[in-house]
Amino acid sequence: EELIDKKRVITKWYKDNLSDKLKDSKLLIKGSEPVLWMNVFEVDNQVRFRKYMDANGIETRPGFNPAQNLVMLPSGTTLIKEQVLEVCRIANAYS
Repeated sequence: EELIDKKRVITKWYKDNLSDKLKDSKLLIKGSEPVLWMNVFEVDNQVRFRKYMDANGIETRPGFNPAQNLVMLPSGTTLIKEQVLEVCRIANAYS
């Protein structure tokens, strides 16, 4: 239960702090409260975005379908809010 709560908190930090240009790609069932083990977002160019994040010291992974330009942001349960905010700051500066 503690890990599930932490995953939900991390997802909320991302949703509250990422700009609208990073579209949440999760499809949610109305009325559900999923546990997002991975925070996956759609970007305009997956390869370019991942290189940009790597150059700024943030490891990302490709989404399951690279053709859709999906990128997984750090989502481990050891993340603290300041780390997620730094990921968001860097991701939001991506152009």
